[in-house]
Amino acid sequence: TLKERLEILLSAEDRAGDLARALVYEGLAYASLVIPEVADTPKPIDDAMRWGFNHEAGPFETWDLLGVAATVERMRAAGFEPAPWVDAMLKKGYTSFYRNGDVYHPAKEAYLPIEAGTPRVVLSHVRKSGGVIASNPSATLLDLGDGVACVEFHTKMNTLDEDIGRMVDEALTRVDADFEGLVIGNDADNFSAGANLFLVVMNAQAGQWDALEAMLGGLQDLHMRMRYFHKPVVVAPAGLALGGGAEMMMHASRVVAAAELYTGLVEIGVGVIPAGGGTKEMLRRILNPAMRTPNADHLPSLQRIFDQVGAAKVAESAEQALAHFTVARPQLVVTDLRMGGMDGIALFDAIRAENPA
Repeated sequence: TLKERLEILLSAEDRAGDLARALVYEGLAYASLVIPEVADTPKPIDDAMRWGFNHEAGPFETWDLLGVAATVERMRAAGFEPAPWVDAMLKKGYTSFYRNGDVYHPAKEAYLPIEAGTPRVVLSHVRKSGGVIASNPSATLLDLGDGVACVEFHTKMNTLDEDIGRMVDEALTRVDADFEGLVIGNDADNFSAGANLFLVVMNAQAGQWDALEAMLGGLQDLHMRMRYFHKPVVVAPAGLALGGGAEMMMHASRVVAAAELYTGLVEIGVGVIPAGGGTKEMLRRILNPAMRTPNADHLPSLQRIFDQVGAAKVAESAEQALAHFTVARPQLVVTDLRMGGMDGIALFDAIRAENPA
């Protein structure tokens, strides 16, 4: 964890440890000293460091991880003095900058609720509140409320396997009877790194063609069921959505994508071709418009598909993905930077757009 990594660095008894302590402790002291000059509470400073510099935690979140009181002692021993309000907070018996969804306000010497921004769906909260409908080793089906269900992956790198396929299939069956729509997404850094290509290659090398055909046929059937499902299926990708993850995304009714999205059909990189319906979708999206246009030259569109699939090209943002997978702008909503959860408003709007009733 981040806490464990920091503790290892800060406890190192060498020059690297001296450097780590100087950088971290001076950073924490400086962050405390700029309140209230640049912000009234620690939260905007933490947000700026995470969103602007891609830190895993802001300075005050880091301070909480390490323990505020103990870290203050170590800072002073190293010659770095925190702002006086930190001592005042500790004297009042407050031992952290964040507590139960509240943040400490130095001027008011009290915790205040963190103002809610755009409503977001945080799946860990849904699980804790009893929203689990079904679960297996690779995926969980959740009830998000308002008639919307959600499939969450939890394999390593969210790679697709048979259990995920079974859960999505079960989710579609349950949505057919009891819900208005389905979201496929998760709070992990990556939506899905793709199908288990190692298993594909091993089956091919062993000549287990029946098993391979059953696996690929099941994936194709699942994606086609999603594509033609009579209720909306919204996919919410962020981070990596590669190979099978990209193919699942392409078969959704709507895509609500985080701005930071890396997606493409990359299977050729390990010597196999996309087999979950992705090449069919590329033809449908890129070649078909040219085929339906009188006197249009079809070859450039076909060359573009061969180039993207054959070179395993990856779109490096949601905006690039628009051009990567389509000719015309598709039905896709791009959220702003993904900050700790799926964008609830965009997800539910996508459901309503597909099924206004």
